[in-house]
Parts: sequence; C-alpha cells; structure tokens
Amino acid sequence: MTWEKPSQKSRKGKPSRIAAFDGVRLIGLFSIIILILLVAPIAAMGAPPQPPGRLIDVDGGGVGINMHIYCTGEGNPTVVLDAGANGGTMSWAKVQEQVSNHTRVCSYDRAGMSWSEPGPKPRTYMKIADELYALLQAAGEEGPYVLVGHSAGAHTVRFFVQKYTTDVAGIVLVDPAHEKILTTELIPAIQQLQRGYTFYAHLGFWRYVLNPGFIRGVEGPNVPLEIINNLEIVYSPKSLHTTADELAAMYETALALNATNVGGAWDDKPAVVLSADNEIAHLTGELELHKQLASLSTRGKQILVPGGHNIHYEHPEVVAEAIVNIVNTARQGI
Repeated sequence: MTWEKPSQKSRKGKPSRIAAFDGVRLIGLFSIIILILLVAPIAAMGAPPQPPGRLIDVDGGGVGINMHIYCTGEGNPTVVLDAGANGGTMSWAKVQEQVSNHTRVCSYDRAGMSWSEPGPKPRTYMKIADELYALLQAAGEEGPYVLVGHSAGAHTVRFFVQKYTTDVAGIVLVDPAHEKILTTELIPAIQQLQRGYTFYAHLGFWRYVLNPGFIRGVEGPNVPLEIINNLEIVYSPKSLHTTADELAAMYETALALNATNVGGAWDDKPAVVLSADNEIAHLTGELELHKQLASLSTRGKQILVPGGHNIHYEHPEVVAEAIVNIVNTARQGI
C-alpha cells in the first residue's frame, strides 16, 4: 500500500470527496461547539473530580509524566482499551463494566488527556504506543494483552502489535481510523477548530456550553454517564490542546502506519474489526479498508454493526462480546 499526497488525490477526484465525507464525521462536533461558544457566557470552573484509577509515574521519552490507568476485574489475558480522539478512560465505561466480569481490563488516558499529564511532542502514535507499554510495565499489569482501539486509538494498537508482538494475545479494532482517509487537507481544519475552542475553554465558557443536554444532542443519547459527570476533565483545555497536538502529528503517524499494513503483520493472533455500517462508511470506502485490516491476521474477521462511529456507546454489548470472544480464544491457545 502506498501513501498518496493530498495534491495527488485531489486530481483524481474521488479521494477529495471521500475526505469531505469523513470530515463531516470528524469535525461536526467541533464546528457546533465553536458556534455556541461565540455567544456563551463566562463561568468559573469548579474543583476537578478525582480519577477513578491510579496515577503512574511513566518515563515519557526521558521525561517523567503521571499517566492515569483504571483497571478492574481479574484474569488473563489482560484487556487494554485505547479511545479515539479526545477520549480516554471514561469513553470505555460501559464496555469495561461488562468485560471485567470475564477478565482483567484496563482503560487509560493517553498522555495529556483527562487525568494524565502532557507528554513530549510531537504526539505521534508511535510515541503513544511506547508510552502505553511503559505505563503497563510501571503499573505492574503483565501481558500478554488483548489490545482494543477505537477510531484513532487503533493507531496505538497497530504500532504496539508491530513493536511488542510477543506481548499481544489478540486484537479488537472498533471502527478504526485508517491512513488512506487521513489527509493533510482535513487534519489542519480540525486542528484549527480544536485550538479555537480550546481558547474559549481558557476563558471559562465550558460550564454553560458543555452540559448533558448539549453533549447528548451532539454525540447521541448513549454517551456514558461517566463522561457526562466529568465534562470539565474530558474537555479540559489540556485535553483539547493534546488532541490538537495529536492531529498536528497525524500526517507523520499516517505515513508510518503503512509499515504496519503488510500481509502477516498480525501472524495468527485472533483479531476482529468492528465496522460501523452506515452511509458515510460506504461513501468513504471504510468497510473495505477495515476488511483489509482484518486480513492482517490469518484468523482475523470483520463484523458489520449498524449505526454510528461510536459503536462502544451505541452497542457496548457487541463490543464486549467481541472482546470476550478474543479473550477466550487466546486462553485456549488455538
């Protein structure tokens, strides 16, 4: 697979249309927030809620940073959950509760997100995968792991599998982002919006704008209650700046992802790709790209799930079932 620069893609016509449709999904939330923030009043921020898990001192590229990890349940292999853009521990609340009935499961906040301290730049997902490995080791959470990544969190999983192969027992990707749809035309637009509403966050607008009704109206009625109860953490200026930094490094990340997308990259590790089956997915060609990702394992498969991008919000039982199936397969060693 080769990476085509945006200038090459736009001349062909179809990829520019693809990027536009994908942009609707990626920047819709940011655009709405910007419009509302322009007329929102200023409010003071209260004391931040305490993290549900542990803050672990991690070596982040020679710099010590405290990263938040939240583990529940018992058993092997341990499931590790990585969220999409601007997500973290709270994003997985519904799934983690169900999976913890079957095995050990850990969600975490990437460096700079929610309760984790910012990490060194650039915020490439190659670096993020190394930080996740360091976090698991420092926290005493031993492998092998079943890695689960939603959207951009799938990048972490793919780099982790490539570099720490023997520590991976299985793979679950939940409507993963894909490098062939990421473009330098789309990423700067999102980054500009991110930095814009981060500026307003510093002025204290979020108390009025980020209320349960607004969030549910934008992301749907199935947003985990844990996010609703921690809006000032999930959407803090620190978290939003970090998301912008991840987007700023996304082109470098996307180029490096090509090296992970080769036949046999996942060997015979049990793997499943859950794909949101909707109009945008068909227009962008994501379903076929997800099928290709599943084929990186000789035992990989793709499952189509009707609905939106946030499958773990809408259908947490489907995600949990897929994870538990991979866990059981890994336990059997077949």
